[in-house]
Amino acid sequence: MEQQDRTADLDPSADIKQQNQQQHGENIFERIINDPDRLRFHLELEFLQCLANPKYIHFLAQQGYFDNPAFVNYLEYLKYWQQPQYARFVVYPHALYFLDLLQSDIFRNMMKKEPEMNWLHERQINHWIYNKRKPPQRPEAQPSSSDKGSDLQQV
Repeated sequence: MEQQDRTADLDPSADIKQQNQQQHGENIFERIINDPDRLRFHLELEFLQCLANPKYIHFLAQQGYFDNPAFVNYLEYLKYWQQPQYARFVVYPHALYFLDLLQSDIFRNMMKKEPEMNWLHERQINHWIYNKRKPPQRPEAQPSSSDKGSDLQQV
């Protein structure tokens, strides 16, 4: 018993957990587990976000999941996450893109091959490195052909 008290003292999140339990009357994990709809929501969201990882998709392909029609139907079912009211919960948007690609039998078969998986993973990393969103820049004022002789600057 004494060792448990020491562990609780060392856990910085113990106070937060205790406050959460006092405010809500129960642990948030218990609320999720006890509510089948919440549990389903969280499990589907977690699985969907795993699809953002090409190596995980490759693993699923290697294990034969994509050969199972029931699993392919499940992937089709998960497309509801693309609707805005659900997509707002998705942290990794590549998951939605790969979910679209997984609707194709050609893509599912390609992901069985390690070189294709590596190629896709490299493209994903390059996208993260080089395609960062840049803030919109104010366009430079270009004089029109009729203003070439004019000394006035456009603002």
